[in-house]
Amino acid sequence: MGHYLVRFRPRLGHVYCFGCAHRDTVTHLVSGFRNRGLRLPFMHFFDSFEGLPAEAAGLDRPPVWEVGAFSNPQSDFESILQGLDLADDGYHIHPAWFRETLRPALVEDGTFQPAVYVDIDADLFVSMVDVLDFLLSPRLIVPGTLIGYDD
Repeated sequence: MGHYLVRFRPRLGHVYCFGCAHRDTVTHLVSGFRNRGLRLPFMHFFDSFEGLPAEAAGLDRPPVWEVGAFSNPQSDFESILQGLDLADDGYHIHPAWFRETLRPALVEDGTFQPAVYVDIDADLFVSMVDVLDFLLSPRLIVPGTLIGYDD
C-alpha cells in the first residue's frame, strides 16, 4: 500500500477502515501518512470485534471463515491505537456490524464526510455489499477517493 501514497496528496476528507480489529491495516496506513509528512485525516474504524458474521444464503466461503472467525477484543485494538499516538479527537471506533453502524443520519449530521481513502477488509460478500451500498448511496466515495480491498 505504501507505494500508492507516494504520489497521493490528500485533500480534506475522512479515512474509513472496515474490518480493522487487527493491527496491520491501521499501522501501515498511519505510518504511510506520517512517513510522507502528510496530515492524518479523521479516521473511522469499523469492526464488530466479534469476528465474521454469517454469509449471505447460498454463497460459499473458505472453511476457516466460520461465523466468529478473526474475532479480536476491542481493547486490543484500542491498545494498538494508543501505541500509534493518535489524537483522541482524530478518530472514532464504530463497534458493531457494518449494517448497524452505517446510518444515513451520520452523513446528514456531518459525522461522515467524503472519503479520501476507504479500506475494506470485509472478507464476506454480505459485508462488502453493506459497505459499498452505504458509501455509494450518500456519495461518500467521490472522484479521487482511493479504495483498498482485501479478500
